[in-house]
Amino acid sequence: MPVISPDTFDPLQRYVGVRLQQGVPIVDADENEREDVRKFELRAFLKW
Repeated sequence: MPVISPDTFDPLQRYVGVRLQQGVPIVDADENEREDVRKFELRAFLKW
């Protein structure tokens, strides 16, 4: 059974990016969040 990270993106919080920190492991949830932010910004731009 695969391990699936929870979806943490919330458009109401108006995040604009994901920051990486030195010494903190990069996990798949970071990449998922980054991609969700990018998709949300693109949809908002195209709607405008």
